Amino acid sequence: VIVDALRRASAGRITAVIPYFGYARQDRRVRSARVPITAKVVADFLSSVGVDRVLTVDLHAEQIQGFFDVPVDNVFGSPILLEDMLQQDLKNPIVVSPDIGGVIWQLLINVGRAQYFTSYAYYSEVADRDCVLVDDMIDTSSTLCKAAEALKEHGAKRWLANPGNKYMTTRHNVGAWYVKQLANENDLSLKETNQFLGYTGNLNIGEKYVRLLVPTTFMNHNGKSIALMATFYHIVPEEILIAHDELNISPGYARLKYKGNNPNFYRLRIGIGHPVIKTK
Repeated sequence: VIVDALRRASAGRITAVIPYFGYARQDRRVRSARVPITAKVVADFLSSVGVDRVLTVDLHAEQIQGFFDVPVDNVFGSPILLEDMLQQDLKNPIVVSPDIGGVIWQLLINVGRAQYFTSYAYYSEVADRDCVLVDDMIDTSSTLCKAAEALKEHGAKRWLANPGNKYMTTRHNVGAWYVKQLANENDLSLKETNQFLGYTGNLNIGEKYVRLLVPTTFMNHNGKSIALMATFYHIVPEEILIAHDELNISPGYARLKYKGNNPNFYRLRIGIGHPVIKTK
């Protein structure tokens, strides 16, 4: 209803932010049963009312993105949980999953933090260890609770289950972190300005005069903030470097790219993606 009202009010662009995508588990007909594929129905509904883009978190099945006729951003929460785990001071940690749905997360965690999480385990291997329980989705928590009881019976010292006790800053701010670090290294304090919808500052790097900008707009709408500054200062696209996160590049890597959806911009793509992705 809100989307329809926005569309009739001539909104330029509408992004539906849906942290929890309802009916995501009803994404297929098991054994051709006479049941609806409700995830597809919801996707069609959103597309039909005029949504231009959808942002959601941890889809139960990533192929649901194919149900949509508009772009879908499926944001992952695993890096936030990993950072929280590292704050827990775990002793001899091990990753355990109560069912097959969480095994994929086990593998991602172990590959990405090989020096920290040594292996994944069956219950017989958990004695006197701190256990990290992972699952792909939690409704009533009964599965995790039963798993925790089983770990306790098998001598686990301590167990931690997702979601963690606290949340760290989202990984999608990595571009902002890059700009802020550049400002800090040059003793520059960024100031918020409504004119450019973000925090700005100016500094000299070598013989170059650089204008820094950290947009405060939603991450898929940062182009407006950049365009406002570029237009005001008559900055040509070739002189702009945009630092942003990139799911398809492993953490610890970065790649400089020229051209893309908006040609002539230089992009510093900073890896935040799945640890199993190999990057040259």
